[in-house]
Amino acid sequence: MKTFNFEKSIFTFLDDLASNNNKEWFEANRDRYENELIAPLKGFVENIGPFVKTVDQDVITEPAIDKTISRIYRDLRFTKDKTPYKTYLRVTFKKPDIEWKEYPLFHFVVHREGFGHGIGPIRAKPDFMKAFRDYVDENEKQLISLSREFSDYSIRADSFKRKKRADLPETLSQWYNAKNLLLIKYGSREDLLKAEDIIGDLIKEWSRLVPLYKLLWQIKAKV
Repeated sequence: MKTFNFEKSIFTFLDDLASNNNKEWFEANRDRYENELIAPLKGFVENIGPFVKTVDQDVITEPAIDKTISRIYRDLRFTKDKTPYKTYLRVTFKKPDIEWKEYPLFHFVVHREGFGHGIGPIRAKPDFMKAFRDYVDENEKQLISLSREFSDYSIRADSFKRKKRADLPETLSQWYNAKNLLLIKYGSREDLLKAEDIIGDLIKEWSRLVPLYKLLWQIKAKV
């Protein structure tokens, strides 16, 4: 299989969209949207999807909008940003017929500054986070080790103003006292464009995350 990599045009389109975030410009540049943004993301899904299937055969890996690729249209009901189009797109590998944002998944996002990837629920419910904290309380040594192993990933979530526990090592404390558990590692534009084999690189990274992915699903099953 030919090595897949992203081209500079994906960022050029996102930059141009940010400067012209209106329906008239977008419709006039719809071909660019399809060719410079959607086509590369479909290629990304086609190339990394087989690996994700080896981890979880139930996830959707169809390279299509609303299947693995997010919509570019912003839902203006729930945001202070009233521009009609997002200047990023997310790829998620989710299971069908569930409220997928509440469940653990592998994710990848491309945005104007670069990209990010990792695992976790996009928007966990409080009962999941409570189950996670209960698991930590019962398996503290295991989670200290896991959190240190993945200290190169950030937690994309707000933390409780008053910590649930203040006696944990810093890496695990960040997980335990967060309102969500979406792990993400960021890279720059240059990191993405200079990668000789972004699919191979991510397969190595996501292989590291498999034990945590399976643990999060184990915890979710108890909720």
